Amino acid sequence: MSGKKRRKQNPVVPAVPAAEPPPQEPGAARVHDGFFFTVLAVAVIVRFLFLGRAELWQDELGFLNLAHPRLSSAAIWRSGWETIVSIGQLPLSFLIFNAFYRIIGLFTGPVGAFTPALARLPAVVFGIIGVWSGYRLSARVLDRPVARLN
Repeated sequence: MSGKKRRKQNPVVPAVPAAEPPPQEPGAARVHDGFFFTVLAVAVIVRFLFLGRAELWQDELGFLNLAHPRLSSAAIWRSGWETIVSIGQLPLSFLIFNAFYRIIGLFTGPVGAFTPALARLPAVVFGIIGVWSGYRLSARVLDRPVARLN
């Protein structure tokens, strides 16, 4: 060997094929989807069953006060950064509720949005969307049997 060092050549590593998911039984996806729709139906029934039975609680009244239909979006945004953030909330939920209360107020009058059932309705809808999206997200990230545990 004259003054040059020989480079070691790295061996070529063959590509490993991607692992295929285990085969599922033909009706397995339908069983999981049936289970999901049963859980979703129970979530809907439980949320709507007791929707307007109890009067509004103190935190719900405070939420209605901060998202009052007479307040403009700018006023809610401004109060959001002054007071709402200190209680652990961001203004978006108050803006959504404010828009909902304004729309309901068109049909029920100025006091209609303050009935317990209508005041809680947006939270019920978002709760149902949360159950649905939680299952779908976990079914995508994990396998379907594990998603049922979510």
